[in-house]
Amino acid sequence: MLRATPSNPDRRQVDDFLEANRRALAQQKLVVVKFYSTSCRACLRIAAQYRRLALEDQDSIACYECEVSDPARPLYERLEVKQVPSVQIIDPLRVTLLASYSCKPKDFKRVVAKVRVATASMKKRRGLHRLFGESLLDRWVLNTDDPGFFATG
Repeated sequence: MLRATPSNPDRRQVDDFLEANRRALAQQKLVVVKFYSTSCRACLRIAAQYRRLALEDQDSIACYECEVSDPARPLYERLEVKQVPSVQIIDPLRVTLLASYSCKPKDFKRVVAKVRVATASMKKRRGLHRLFGESLLDRWVLNTDDPGFFATG
């Protein structure tokens, strides 16, 4: 799970996200991140379905959760999460956003299908699907005032 720490939460959340991508890349897995709020009923309703996806496809995807709260704000703003629940599929090579879905509980099966199509595509023709994705690293530039903080470019 991606978490913010009390010491420098802005940088910690982004660092955790990038580290999750490095681990997934080493394991040749896609990264799937669910953004949620503890006060969101729809988020609570898809929680079990998301856990099932994480367990069933653990050989091909690395699943993470990020609560949309003040400590996580730098991450979810940079990933342009507009509402919850939301799921993003990311190729860890160059941190490429392949898809982003706001999902209602009844539509979560479509998200599962999209994740499985992305993993099958990655296995068959590694790298081809990146032609259609957007590298988040290209969008994020270093802020010169604070060398450890990413800003949107």
